[in-house]
Amino acid sequence: MLNEHGFEPLPAHHIDSTGSINKQIIEKIVNCELVIANLTSVNPNVMYELAIRHSFGKRVITVAEHGTKLPFDIIDQRTIFYSDTMHGVDKFKPELSKAIKKCIEENEDIQNISNPIYDAVKQIAEIKSLPEKDRNALEIILNKLNNIIPSLANKDNYDNSKETYFDYVIKIFGVDSKKIINE
Repeated sequence: MLNEHGFEPLPAHHIDSTGSINKQIIEKIVNCELVIANLTSVNPNVMYELAIRHSFGKRVITVAEHGTKLPFDIIDQRTIFYSDTMHGVDKFKPELSKAIKKCIEENEDIQNISNPIYDAVKQIAEIKSLPEKDRNALEIILNKLNNIIPSLANKDNYDNSKETYFDYVIKIFGVDSKKIINE
């Protein structure tokens, strides 16, 4: 399928050059036009390599088998889930092909790059460009917003028999919803 889009597949274990394996893999992660990361086993090496790719602001397609629990810091990133069956593969191929095509189309548009590391770097740059008096308030707001994603992703924390979803979200911000309604 990669050949159809003009790519030659190069699994990491097929790099046959002599020298440092880590250096060669990192060089490929940084410089390849397309990286597809399989997050199924939540392998620490794959997570490290994904972070390297993210830190360079390069596009990556993430895939994982259904049932994979993604870490909170990448749960909001678009991931293609698949079933490891014959039917699952047939369903997965067009989804992956569509994602590859989209990556090729968007490759030149740096404004659309979004991943946890690149977004944090952009936020820091934006905060540092503000006048000193405005920095603290913005940092507080951004920290609160950054803490929401893992809380919302963990649906085990939300019990709809005890509170409304509005109250749950407001509680994450550390605000009493009764004060908001009364004010």
